[in-house]
Amino acid sequence: EVVKNLTEGELDNLRLEFEKGGEDDGLPIDEFATVLKKAAAGKSICESAITSDKLHDLFNEIDFNGDTKVSWEEFTMFIIDNAMKGRYEGDEKIRKYIPVKASKVPVGETQEAGGYAVAAEVKKLKYFSQWDEIFKVSTFGNQHRLKVIDPKTLKGIKSTPRLPHSILAIERTPEQDSLITSSSGMQVHFWDMTPLATHESLTHDHSTTEGILPLKRVVKVPESQMALRWCPKYGVLFSASRAGSLNYWSVERMEITRTQPKVHEEAILDLLIVDQEVITASLDSTIKIMNLERNVCTGVLKGHSQGVCTLAFSKQHQFLLSAGFEYEPLVWVLHIKDFHPWRLVDKQR
Repeated sequence: EVVKNLTEGELDNLRLEFEKGGEDDGLPIDEFATVLKKAAAGKSICESAITSDKLHDLFNEIDFNGDTKVSWEEFTMFIIDNAMKGRYEGDEKIRKYIPVKASKVPVGETQEAGGYAVAAEVKKLKYFSQWDEIFKVSTFGNQHRLKVIDPKTLKGIKSTPRLPHSILAIERTPEQDSLITSSSGMQVHFWDMTPLATHESLTHDHSTTEGILPLKRVVKVPESQMALRWCPKYGVLFSASRAGSLNYWSVERMEITRTQPKVHEEAILDLLIVDQEVITASLDSTIKIMNLERNVCTGVLKGHSQGVCTLAFSKQHQFLLSAGFEYEPLVWVLHIKDFHPWRLVDKQR
């Protein structure tokens, strides 16, 4: 709000305040608060929005590298990033969530069992922002299906036919416009996601109203692949196996080009790509970091007492979050050597 209400000359003066100690120097926390309060003086900004406590919180949010100073570049990049997210558009522009009437039995997702319609059990949901698509994995007894859902209407667009094995992982790639799934039947499926694949002329499964996704290829693998992750930088699809191995795939050829065996002693349950590194989480309770440029393990994170199930990475704060079979997830700062992780404790539990 402060920046939005400044004239070009006032914005230039604000920049000079940040750079008075040098272009890369920046302001410590108290000076940061003083400078922004001065810039806000006389502007139509609610005083409760620029209290010292709130400005200190803002400083800590911008200063993700922890050097106790915020430079002009850090400040402006933060403003741009959050403006793009619509975070500071004002309360009157925040979109409200609208309650949607839930159906007890989802349309097109029932099967007859003893004369009764039984609803599918939802096993997995995944959203791909690049395509604005939701992928839902459902189970009907011993049959399984993946459905593509439009998040605006919550209606199904396309779906796979019913499959005999559980779907373990899903990945969407721009290369070949593919959807890749792995299953407990030790198979990896490559599905066609091109616009032509939505035409009504496609073969339909009579148990659903959506168009059926065309299957491009099924690849038999030695072990079930527990996780899939596309790496756009190298144009490689990674898959992690129940045996602790890491596989490199060519999506164009739909085949494994290389295998790195025994990355972990037990199954790899999740993996992430962060810059030139692949990070893996395993049932052996460890997290490993592999450098893709040098093809070496550059770190082993030990802090979990049981298996690690899932990973998430915050680019803004450079934090890695990991969760496993314990009650409390851990937070890691990767660029600090020998960092002891923070434990997120739920005091209400």
